Amino acid sequence: MLGDFNIDLSKPATITTKLNQFYHNNLLSQLVKSPTRITNIGQTLIDHIVTNNDSFYNTSSVVDLGWSDHCMVYVTRKRLKAKRTVSYFVGRSYRNFNEVNFRADMYHVNWLPLYCINDINDGVNFFNHTLKSVMNIHAPFKRIKSHTNQAQWVTGEFLSLVDTKHHFCNVYRRRPTVHNAIRRREAIARVKYMKKALKRDYVREALHNCEGDSKRTWRMIKSLWPTKSKQTTIHMLNNLTNETEIANELNSHFCNIGPTLSKSITPTGPCDSINNTGTSFDLRPITMDEIVKVLAELSPSKACGLDGITARLVKACGDTILPPLHYLFNLSLSTLTFPDQWKSAIVTPLFKAGSTSDPNNYRPISVLPVISKLLERLIHNQMSEYLTSNNLLSPNQYKFRKGYSTGTCLIDFLDGIYDNIEHARPSGVSLHELVLVGGEQIIGG
Repeated sequence: MLGDFNIDLSKPATITTKLNQFYHNNLLSQLVKSPTRITNIGQTLIDHIVTNNDSFYNTSSVVDLGWSDHCMVYVTRKRLKAKRTVSYFVGRSYRNFNEVNFRADMYHVNWLPLYCINDINDGVNFFNHTLKSVMNIHAPFKRIKSHTNQAQWVTGEFLSLVDTKHHFCNVYRRRPTVHNAIRRREAIARVKYMKKALKRDYVREALHNCEGDSKRTWRMIKSLWPTKSKQTTIHMLNNLTNETEIANELNSHFCNIGPTLSKSITPTGPCDSINNTGTSFDLRPITMDEIVKVLAELSPSKACGLDGITARLVKACGDTILPPLHYLFNLSLSTLTFPDQWKSAIVTPLFKAGSTSDPNNYRPISVLPVISKLLERLIHNQMSEYLTSNNLLSPNQYKFRKGYSTGTCLIDFLDGIYDNIEHARPSGVSLHELVLVGGEQIIGG
């Protein structure tokens, strides 16, 4: 705020004292310090520039224009800090997506040419091209701004309280008086108290909703734990500095981990703990009902693969693509061929520890196409059903089994120790860790 206030701040007077007191009570600063009107009689400071944050300005001064006894007053504002860099990613935009219209277009797709294709790779190419031609109309790929996920316990009232705290902190920095220090301390205390109360209530409600589901419980607890960024920039790998060469080197390393490890494992004889059922396992044809079930279990937030087909759109048009999926899945089983496109993955090297130039210190994270995950789940269900019904799995296997986890393993382990204590028997534990170093298997105790 600036202008001719007609109150001379350069001379002591009752009205001057009142104006200065008004500025002080309302946390205002008057920036002009030199006389702004110069006459033959004297000099006065009656043109003022008032602000509630003097830290935004560098200098203020007075310029004599020569054709008036009133001088020009001006102020220079500090250069604002550059805005925080915004990250973008390319993905499907759902801003104008209408599921009803999308499903209507999918119902009119002609899938008859697909059923005349006997090669699984050609069939997948036709399916992907046809499906994406409709997806690109309703949810095209665009450059999208990424947003930081806000904590679920944050409310509008809490954000307003945080803004108030920042205001009083800024006021204290400008005027470090006792009164401003008290208001700043009280604002900080209110924010801390509300933050603690909101987080407590959110955790209680979330744990109540996750009751009986250990997986959801641990996922919720993990979401509350602060995490560090897992992104690592690889500048050099095995003396390679070119980005393409580094990517090819990592790709070759990850592809050879399995064959290299299998060569280092000594073959063993038949396992006595596995029951001989006298039956063999054969993949049976997949039914429509099985596909409907895995589609219902598919999470719409699953990451999109190289083919650009997202889980959200697959679920939205699930019933319209049942016949072509049924044909492709059974064609893959009958020809004993897994489509090449469904094998291609987006691989991200996740750094573990040690030197960033050693490929053995990276773990691959692969994102496969959504449709390939459906077929994998269907085959997994058949194999799991066969192994379970024929009692071929060891009772001590707790990983990759439905209803088993590290929690059940720990419970059984403690039960064994308690049973030994009750019957006065000793307990011994041998702990081992399987590590892959330089393509060789190492077992550490």
